[in-house]
Amino acid sequence: MKKKHRFILLMIPLSIFFLFGCSKEVIETNKQTIEGEGLTYHLQLPRGWKKQANYQTIYGRQSAFGAEDTKSKSGMSVLLFPKEGVDQKGFGERTRKELAEKNNYKKVDGVYLKEYTINEAPAYKFTFETRFGDQKVWSHFYAIFTKNGVIEVMFYSAQDTAYKERAKLIDASMDTVKEIAYDEVANSAKDEENSDKIEVENNELSAVITGIRTISGKHAEKIFVLRYQLTNLSDQVIKPVEWQKFIELKQQGVLLEKATLPESTTSFDTKELVDAGEKELNKGESVESVLLYRLPEIVNIQLTFDSTHFPRQKTYTLLLSNKEEKNNE
Repeated sequence: MKKKHRFILLMIPLSIFFLFGCSKEVIETNKQTIEGEGLTYHLQLPRGWKKQANYQTIYGRQSAFGAEDTKSKSGMSVLLFPKEGVDQKGFGERTRKELAEKNNYKKVDGVYLKEYTINEAPAYKFTFETRFGDQKVWSHFYAIFTKNGVIEVMFYSAQDTAYKERAKLIDASMDTVKEIAYDEVANSAKDEENSDKIEVENNELSAVITGIRTISGKHAEKIFVLRYQLTNLSDQVIKPVEWQKFIELKQQGVLLEKATLPESTTSFDTKELVDAGEKELNKGESVESVLLYRLPEIVNIQLTFDSTHFPRQKTYTLLLSNKEEKNNE
């Protein structure tokens, strides 16, 4: 008995050493700093992932961070919100239902839901099938309610032979999320206007272009996606999509035609944004949505606004590249 007991005692330290040695390999050692809405978080990325420089072009100007897997066509984006702006009561089941509806699940329980804690903060994880561009992917969506804010992280994981192992890396990465600072003054203050921001305003509405990208349509057709945030300034109820009549997009002098989202598309982000453009807005209300255009080729686009409704606006050049097209929604 003594020999057996001794063997167990010797094996336990070795096992612990092995587990800790492996755990260090599943995440990057460097801590990423994510800031926005007065909030600051630390996060260690999954092994083999790196921060993207153009994440706001890919995921929209509201994104606080973005990264990609160097070994697969997988990516992630981060949104930050003040805690008082998100209703935590019933969040898990409510969000699960919304994700099921938007991604054409027949049953709500088709969307995986796990409620747990990360560094003592309430956390929710959802896993479901969706689309990123023209590829079917597994999406792992995390929402963590920390002391002063909510951090939402959306992973788009490629459906390949490594997706199960990648899911473990992603879970390990999310276990490192931690709120490290909160600046209430920064949260209440408006961000300074960026030099490259495209913004228009009149007596009826104000709008800001927040991002551009390309996605695939029917028969390998490319669709240009113009993402915007619109606020109704008039006393009349309006639909955000109606402001498309004030915009003109051209490639090499040729006017771009409107496009529609293919019915087969199940992209959570794109479908949600298209639907948002059809909802009526009362005075003072804002929404983020997208406009869609058929894209004959990948060359730069010239954007102009109706001079009658938006005088003194210049022509803007929107830069497209083949590299950007790979990072579509």
